[in-house]
Amino acid sequence: IAELNARARAEIVADKGLPLRNRLLGRNELLGKLGSFAPPLANFGLHNPLSRFLAEKVMRIAREAPLPTWSTTGTFRDWLKRTAKERRKSDKKVVYYHGCATMYYEPFIGKAAVAVMEHNGFEVIVPEQNCCGLPLLSNGEFGAARNYHRGNVGKLAGFARAGLPIVGTSTSCTLTLKEEAPELLDMDDESSVQLKMATWDIFEWL
Repeated sequence: IAELNARARAEIVADKGLPLRNRLLGRNELLGKLGSFAPPLANFGLHNPLSRFLAEKVMRIAREAPLPTWSTTGTFRDWLKRTAKERRKSDKKVVYYHGCATMYYEPFIGKAAVAVMEHNGFEVIVPEQNCCGLPLLSNGEFGAARNYHRGNVGKLAGFARAGLPIVGTSTSCTLTLKEEAPELLDMDDESSVQLKMATWDIFEWL
């Protein structure tokens, strides 16, 4: 059903375009980056009653709808840089795909994941990566989603070819890398398939 819905939305977008509201909400990575420059200000701007009232009236985002809160202690990568010397080195290696939520809003998830994988004897590699593209797929923005997925293939497929597992803590992100993006975007080239086969949800992998 989700696939049929996404394909139907893609046809609507191709025919009628996309409302600004949907276009904005689909840019999760961009919004995360912008808010991370001044998290307290971003959180106030997003969550204060006047902003919620205006968002409901102008963008039709219900005042009761849950919205993310930017981390005020830095992004997940900020933490990685601060603790780089503490990271475990090992012959056993795993690649961590953290996704946007862990990067900008919930870095504690990434910290816990790194701790668990290191406890199991692995050196955790966190390469450059971008949004999985799920919000764009849900919007029917297949062209933009394809660019995101190609970006991840370029950044991650080399690790897959080297035989390293690519582990994610967001089930929706790993499912997008493994199934949704390749199937909806008809990306079945060798590198995309290699990435698909190497990607695991952390609980599945453990």
